[in-house]
Amino acid sequence: MEIDEILEFALSLPDTLDSTPFGPNTIVIKTKTKIFLVLNLSAEPISFNYKADPDDILMQREDYPNFILPGYHMNKKHWNTVIVHPSLPNAIIKKLIHTSYILVRK
Repeated sequence: MEIDEILEFALSLPDTLDSTPFGPNTIVIKTKTKIFLVLNLSAEPISFNYKADPDDILMQREDYPNFILPGYHMNKKHWNTVIVHPSLPNAIIKKLIHTSYILVRK
C-alpha cells in the first residue's frame, strides 16, 4: 500500500480528519478528536502507528514480527507500528486501521 492509499482509506471512515500537529512529515488522523493513526511521511519504508486492543497487540507482533512492532513513541500496551511491505496484504493493513478507528470511537 502506498501513502495515498492509506490516507484515502483512513479518511474514508466516518467523521475523520487529518492534521499535522507534529510537523509536515507526520500526518495524524483523528475521529471525534481522538487519534487513531499516525503516518510518518518521511519514513522509508512507509510506516504508521495504530491503536490496537491490548488483548491482540502481542499476537499481531508475533504474527508479523518483521512488520508489526511496538508503537514508536507511543504507549506500547495500546499502540503498534506497522512497516508497510509488499508481502503484508492490503487487507491486513486496512483491518488494522479500521480496528484502530473502532477502538478510538468507543
